[in-house]
Amino acid sequence: MNNKIWSTSDLFIDHVSAVAKFVNEKLGMRPMMWDDEFRSFSEPQLVQSGIGSLVDIVVWNYKPTLELDHEIWTKYLNVFDNIWAASAFKGATGSNQQITSVRYHVENHRAWLRLIDEYKDTAYISKFKGIMLRAGLVLCELLPAAFPSLAVDLLLLQYGDNHLHFIDQEAVKYLGCSGSFVFQMSQETYYPSCNFPGWEVLSVIQNYGQVMEQYAKVLNDSVVRGWLTDYNLAKQFSSPTHLSGIGTELSYLQNSFDSLKRESETSFEAVYDTNTAKEWFETHVKPMADRINELLMAIETLRTKNTWPRRPL
Repeated sequence: MNNKIWSTSDLFIDHVSAVAKFVNEKLGMRPMMWDDEFRSFSEPQLVQSGIGSLVDIVVWNYKPTLELDHEIWTKYLNVFDNIWAASAFKGATGSNQQITSVRYHVENHRAWLRLIDEYKDTAYISKFKGIMLRAGLVLCELLPAAFPSLAVDLLLLQYGDNHLHFIDQEAVKYLGCSGSFVFQMSQETYYPSCNFPGWEVLSVIQNYGQVMEQYAKVLNDSVVRGWLTDYNLAKQFSSPTHLSGIGTELSYLQNSFDSLKRESETSFEAVYDTNTAKEWFETHVKPMADRINELLMAIETLRTKNTWPRRPL
């Protein structure tokens, strides 16, 4: 690189071009590449490299409003023979999400359709080859939990942006659900029942969401924050009177976590292997369940005390 006085950009283009030519010649295929590395290149640099005829570029954006500068689009359209869009039907709203926001991902696809529609009467339209739907992170929003989003997004791409009510009801019907996926009051609507392979996993995820809401509510209760602090537990100092009521709520939560464990073991086995089910449970459920058990054990210990030390503890 030093002998040729190359920059890292020159090295990147040379390497990618060599690999793409090899794939073209040996396999008769054209590689596809994410557009990230090309965004900083100038149009003359890309034209001179000849990369536009060697690879298909895949432009990704997973937000409801596409954050792609007009200059970038003009550059890509002038350089590359084939352009693909990459949308998302799950995994675009956070690394630890469990319930897929249908509306969020629908808006992402609508944004892509609007952008492509801007070029329908130009010569550039022939360069758009399609939209690939990405699923994002593997254990972030398990696939069955994202089926409502996937169904709506596929139908949206098939029928277009002007038939959203029809698309919504078709998706609901195909998955054997009720109500609405798109036109709902909350982004985390709980579907009472559906009838598609893997529905039981979605049911567990929905139950998990409800349990976690209750968990957050209890852990933020003033009694827990005031009488079950780490200091209270370490010094074995609290007020049994204040703890009796919160103990009932914690016991209810403990039962909910136990039920969630049984449900996940039964439902996940139809879709996932044991290791996946174990990873999901130990990542998303076990830490909270352990915390509840810890607090319940602390309450039992504190309830047995009938003498208390003077401060300082």
